[in-house]
Amino acid sequence: MKKITLLLLLFLSLPLCAQTQLHGTVRDTQNQAIGWATLVLQAIDNPKEEYVTMSEEDGSFTIAPIRNKGQYKLTSSFIGYKNNVQLLSLDVPNTPIHLILENDDTLLDEVLITSHRKALKVSPGKATLAVAQSNLAQTQSAYDVLKTLPGVTISQNGELKIKGKSGVTILLDGQPTQLSAEQLKTILKGTPGSTLQSIEMLNNPPASIDASGTGGVINIISKKKLAQGFYGTFNTSMGMSNKISTDQALNLGYGNEHWSFNFLYSFSYTPDRLRENFEKRDFASPKQAWLNQIQHSLLTSKSHVAQVDVTRTFNSKHSLRLATALDYNDTPSAVHTQTTTGELGSNTQQVLQRNNSKNKLSTFKTDLFYTLNGREKERWTTSIGMQYVKSDATDAIVEQLPPFIRSNENSSRQYNVYPSDQNAFNFKSDYQNYLWEEDSSSAKIEVGVKSNYTRLQTNERLQTLVQHGSITNKQTKSQFEYKTGVHAFYGSLDITLDKWSILAGLRGEYTHIQGDTLNHKKLVKQNYFSLFPSIQVTYMASENYSIMASYARRIERPEFDKLNPAVRFLNSSTRSMGNPNLQPEYAHTVEVTQQFLGFIDVTLGYSRITDPMLYSYFNQGINQAYFTSVNGKNRSEWQASLALPIPGFNWWENYHGIYFYNTKFDNTIIKENKNSIGLFTYNNFKLPHNFNVEVSGWYQNGGIDSNFKYRSLGEISLGISKKFLHDSFTATLAVSDLFKTGGFRTTILEHPDQQTNFNLKNDMRIFKFGVTYNFGGKNKKAEAEVDDLSPSKNHPAIKVVK
Repeated sequence: MKKITLLLLLFLSLPLCAQTQLHGTVRDTQNQAIGWATLVLQAIDNPKEEYVTMSEEDGSFTIAPIRNKGQYKLTSSFIGYKNNVQLLSLDVPNTPIHLILENDDTLLDEVLITSHRKALKVSPGKATLAVAQSNLAQTQSAYDVLKTLPGVTISQNGELKIKGKSGVTILLDGQPTQLSAEQLKTILKGTPGSTLQSIEMLNNPPASIDASGTGGVINIISKKKLAQGFYGTFNTSMGMSNKISTDQALNLGYGNEHWSFNFLYSFSYTPDRLRENFEKRDFASPKQAWLNQIQHSLLTSKSHVAQVDVTRTFNSKHSLRLATALDYNDTPSAVHTQTTTGELGSNTQQVLQRNNSKNKLSTFKTDLFYTLNGREKERWTTSIGMQYVKSDATDAIVEQLPPFIRSNENSSRQYNVYPSDQNAFNFKSDYQNYLWEEDSSSAKIEVGVKSNYTRLQTNERLQTLVQHGSITNKQTKSQFEYKTGVHAFYGSLDITLDKWSILAGLRGEYTHIQGDTLNHKKLVKQNYFSLFPSIQVTYMASENYSIMASYARRIERPEFDKLNPAVRFLNSSTRSMGNPNLQPEYAHTVEVTQQFLGFIDVTLGYSRITDPMLYSYFNQGINQAYFTSVNGKNRSEWQASLALPIPGFNWWENYHGIYFYNTKFDNTIIKENKNSIGLFTYNNFKLPHNFNVEVSGWYQNGGIDSNFKYRSLGEISLGISKKFLHDSFTATLAVSDLFKTGGFRTTILEHPDQQTNFNLKNDMRIFKFGVTYNFGGKNKKAEAEVDDLSPSKNHPAIKVVK
């Protein structure tokens, strides 16, 4: 019944029309982008025909659909600037225009600027979620907000996928993280969504972005307002599932003509309860041995995030920016495991294990940016930064055999320590300029260099205090020093010629990796140079039809924990370790997207993956198993999707899609092929009396991830909010995983004589109540409220007929 309800909520509909577009940018006299500027396009011959929209945060805007060509008057305005009025001829479609607004010195005092902008903007190859416009997203963690993006799902081991494709790279404010997948997951789970400005998903990133990410790139952007005067936002929320959780966030800022200050602090307290059931059977053994394991985990995460961002604009050409962030996570956990083994005709045996773990993760990051604006749109940006990550993890393990009493002489005790220190440095210099820019054609170049260097040290100590009642104090040490550097150059050319658009790029990266242990110097040694070409060609045949074809070569490098051979004990029968022989995977990806009627996207994609990295599970008899990463056989993957909004409803922002993909698993023992179908939907209903309802969801009918074959899963989240006191206050009541369908049920692909199943459930359904308070703004006494009619191809600008 839950699946049927989920599918009904994800039902898609088809609709209507075409569009002619007007697009361009809005900037001030210092060439700084002006976001949320209001633009009104009015027909000269028919003043009753009027289109209204607002610019995006980067100053860009699009007005669509425009039904008629001819003469129009375009008025652009923003508080603190003089109105700009221009006469335009729209006989040529897609004519770009660049607007300059001058400062208005005749300002009053104290104004609160409020707006209603679209939360989800989708274009071929890119989707952007404006978190500040999604009250539902602001009640979730950054980790959970990712699932709001179209086609994004999360696998059993926490790996992100885009429409079934693994190898997704996460960027934080445009920078690679140099963190392990588990560390990144910890940080994102401890980061409230209210601290984020937006999240971008790129299927075919440009050459200026790192080539890592065979499945795509997701860029998480922290909140940073660009406004004059003093302003701020305070968010508080409380959640309830099995335990009480809470999030608090404060964002303060001040800006004037030369300075911009931003401060952000958040605190998150999130308990989580996991229940895992693990079954294993060995049909090849004489007595068909079996194992059943039940594990209950209670995690309590406390997270503190502090960010300071200062920008100094010297004049219209020079600016300097310093961004600093500190993140601290404390996640103690208690895990109770009961393992039962047996054979046909024999008595069962039980083992109880208790793990009390402490995990502390501290991250400090700072970056300095210098920007030089040359003539017109010429820009040169240089940045340098560093990151320090310290991880302290301890694990106290007590294992008991029957009888289960405190004075049991057969108990064993271990105390394991897993500390690590990481230092990372980065440098980037980027140059952009337009070669020419005319009404129906333009050409833009971008070239740059980038260098990253990371050094990490671990000093793991495994100490057996008591073994089966005997005091041993046996200690095992494992040290791993990891050094890696990625040095790159890149260049791209973006050309528009009437109906044709071409974006071509080339990125070259030299990678060196070295890993040393106590006994093996240069146990890991990889040095290689790779070229990563990319090209995207778009042809707009008419207002009703366009086609885009793209090709890209990308890479996914192994993280340090996947190369570290040190052993970590998970329970009495399972351990995990890295693979020092793990090689990077490469992917050649081709996609063709057709757009019908200006808003219906049909995509067909093919990927050829070389040396795919597979996080896998391996059995070593009924009582022993381990997790590690290996390189699999080269494979091909197909993917197709249909995505569209339902237009025509100004009060309903929505986007829906269905996608198909094919995955394979092939080793010397077993071959498996799986065709999977997924659905996603996003709905934002703007109701009378300042009420707002959001519903987002996704469903997948199962698939293959390495040697894990998982069954169907999905999730529906719902939020209801209302604004008060001239939109200063917003109250939100939300629930995530409404039908508790987000658990995992997995079967291991292995020899037919072996059967291994995992079932994992946690407290995904969480009810939350949150309050947001916005204060401050531009110094004006009047209060301005503007309905955002921000255009995207899924939400056209409103046509007003007076």
